[in-house]
Amino acid sequence: MRKRHWWFIVSLALLPLGGKAIATGGTKMGGADGMDVTIDRDPSTGNFFASGALGTARSEPFMSSAQKWIGCRIDASPGSAVLTCQASDSSGNDLRCASADPTLIKIVAMMSDDSFIEFETPSSSGIGNCTSISIENASVYYPKAP
Repeated sequence: MRKRHWWFIVSLALLPLGGKAIATGGTKMGGADGMDVTIDRDPSTGNFFASGALGTARSEPFMSSAQKWIGCRIDASPGSAVLTCQASDSSGNDLRCASADPTLIKIVAMMSDDSFIEFETPSSSGIGNCTSISIENASVYYPKAP
């Protein structure tokens, strides 16, 4: 009997004052959380970068004025490979970069359909050289919607 009272008290202690249990396992980050497609300039380096979650970008409704999207691809033939990353934000800005660096190609190969990606390039026109690429695979980002 004493053991049951103990678990009952612990259960009550875990409830916040509003009477709702805390649950963060299903928390998802979306456009309002800054996981939307963004293109910006790093003031310290002068480089341009694009970032966004693939699932979040794909799940947003189509806008005829400016479609947001982001992604990377690897084109390969025997003995060589090159990656290209591209993004377009809601303001119609585009950013692209390419690289044949084997380390960056390995990073892009780890990308999934629901990854959060960020890439950086010194050039905002044409296709610049990719200077860094980050891929994050985490459950906090929305998966793609049909």
